[in-house]
Amino acid sequence: MLPLCGKCHSAIKTRPSSGYLSCSGTCEKRFHFKCVDVPESLQEQLESVPGLNWKCCLKKCVSFHSDSLNAFLGKKFEEMVSNLKEVFSDLKTDLIKNAERQIKDTFMDSLSGTITV
Repeated sequence: MLPLCGKCHSAIKTRPSSGYLSCSGTCEKRFHFKCVDVPESLQEQLESVPGLNWKCCLKKCVSFHSDSLNAFLGKKFEEMVSNLKEVFSDLKTDLIKNAERQIKDTFMDSLSGTITV
């Protein structure tokens, strides 16, 4: 027997990623996306972010399973730190080059000013 939508009570014939949500709360009801007005951006997040759950029984709020979320965010945080290290390394290299160039130019200018013929 096919599950019924918790709002329109018609059969749900599609797989989760293509047309319905399952409540991860206490009721465990299923709903067509169209019946609960879930924005497409949220649908994509629910499918792509591990541990992201939708709950109809808590005023349609979105909640996160803490272990999955921590793992996901930890990976994203590590990526951000790695990217920042690269950016700061490049910035440090550029600053050193610019400082060396300024010192050289200043030194050369001071030398040219003291030479008399």
